[in-house]
Amino acid sequence: MKTFDDLEFKKQPHRNAFQAKCDLGKGLTLSVVYGEGNYSDVSVVDGVKIPESYEIAMFFGNDFVPLQQHDDVLGWQTPDHINKIMNEAQTDPDFVKSRIDLKHSE
Repeated sequence: MKTFDDLEFKKQPHRNAFQAKCDLGKGLTLSVVYGEGNYSDVSVVDGVKIPESYEIAMFFGNDFVPLQQHDDVLGWQTPDHINKIMNEAQTDPDFVKSRIDLKHSE
């Protein structure tokens, strides 16, 4: 089972931001980003940027998996929140369907 600790962040070219991608199996890929232009918080300690929260998105192939009713991404997520989503995506066989159903419910 993959967790937040398995993520390897890399600097995004031409941006002051970092991204990690993680294959969760079953065709699902998690993207976790922080830095400029993302829904995240970063503090600076002694000139070093330290992420406090992250923006996440999930893909099934090339399509977004909705992570909330009115948006495909979730902003300001802590590592604990990300672990919960990763666990759910890896263990719930109806994860994608339940997320699509949530987006289409009003």
